[in-house]
Amino acid sequence: MRYAARGMYGKSFESKSRVDAMIDRVLEASVADETELVWFERRHGRASWPPRDNDGLERPRLSVLLRVVEGGRPGWHRTEARTQGELENAVRAALAVATTQERARRRPVLPTTTGHIELPTKLFDRAVARLDVEGARERLREWLGTSDAEIPGSCRLSWSETRLLVANNHGVRRATNSTELDLDVHTGSAPGCGRASASARTFEQLEAEQLVARARRLCAYSDSSSEHADDGEPLEPEIRPEQPLVLAPEATAQLLDLLNMFALAGRAYLDGSSLLTRHRGVQVFDRAVHVYDDGRRSPGVPFPFDLEGSPKVACDLIVDGKPSTPALNQQQGAEAGLTPTAQSVGGRDALFGNLFLAPGELSDAELWSAARGGMFVGWIDPPECLEPTQLRFRTVARSIRRITDDGLGAPVSDQIWETSLPSALGRLSGLGQDAVIRTVASTPLGAVSAPAVVLPRADGFSPVK
Repeated sequence: MRYAARGMYGKSFESKSRVDAMIDRVLEASVADETELVWFERRHGRASWPPRDNDGLERPRLSVLLRVVEGGRPGWHRTEARTQGELENAVRAALAVATTQERARRRPVLPTTTGHIELPTKLFDRAVARLDVEGARERLREWLGTSDAEIPGSCRLSWSETRLLVANNHGVRRATNSTELDLDVHTGSAPGCGRASASARTFEQLEAEQLVARARRLCAYSDSSSEHADDGEPLEPEIRPEQPLVLAPEATAQLLDLLNMFALAGRAYLDGSSLLTRHRGVQVFDRAVHVYDDGRRSPGVPFPFDLEGSPKVACDLIVDGKPSTPALNQQQGAEAGLTPTAQSVGGRDALFGNLFLAPGELSDAELWSAARGGMFVGWIDPPECLEPTQLRFRTVARSIRRITDDGLGAPVSDQIWETSLPSALGRLSGLGQDAVIRTVASTPLGAVSAPAVVLPRADGFSPVK
């Protein structure tokens, strides 16, 4: 990966007027019945405090997705081409793929709905677009402050600027520029240290100071305990299945990422590997689980349209613990006999991009009370899906603390957690009232909003060896 030690703003994207004119010529020259072109440019930066060696600014990267339909047969091709001639060659490559595909059940395959889309909220922050590494580090130093210097802390800020253009020969044309910020805060040095993360479109929406304060509060709970082994290491008690468990919002967000990729994805539903294939409309999760997608909602990381140019609409996904619909693009909706959900991620699949798990009513103190004598898990690594049809997964749980009568107590060493998502979320004792907004792997143009959840049992934990 090549990095430039300069601000993003000084390294511009391709000229929009040039790109618009080139897209028009490519669509006009295409011999396919239907042609779609997605122009996706992104540049990414990251900075840390204390500084790290891999801080830097990535040079702008381009990905162009071509999709065609010829005689009802879809074809596609991905390229980094920047000239009209290269893009016309990409159309020919997509047409070659189309000759090997089955005919679509419904035509036209590509969307035909045109018209203006009102932006739901501010998507672009010029301060983010102008940010460089030194400027980001200065912000991180300011957010960490000096008043709590006795608590060691570190921050990691990632930011990006994205330009997306979608056009097809039915007259659909969408374009927008957006920015995104992802902040990860780590305070304390013990295994039970405080961690917190958040994502937003703008610095104002990020609320970085509140995030640092939350991580420090969790660290203060942990560091106040004196329950350590003689060698200075934290105790490693066995986490018993009968103990209750509180998952921090950041950990809950990772579970929603797993749900999105392996249960709600359109391709998983159609190939039969999704839990929804057999359990759509059947209660799988606790009745308190209400998951919906809304690409126009704020607070969140909204994005107004998908990669087919279809306007985003609010959609209930799990109501009273019953899954209702997978993500479906236009073609997948026809194949499944269901309504498309405007969640295309590039022609061959669909994923929900703005997931929300509806919060409950429990404050932090009420969360600790509901799980007294149990454990708090502040962080989990991205789960590894072991069996998609049952959503069995394995992950490493970190920032674990005991829950005592007074709140959070002594830290606990990292634990391997292996269970299934229906088992973990099949019965809940409550949900927190505060949600964290966090970008995950399955939401590159959006984010997940999740509260803390209380599980009555801590099944599947074992110490990391």
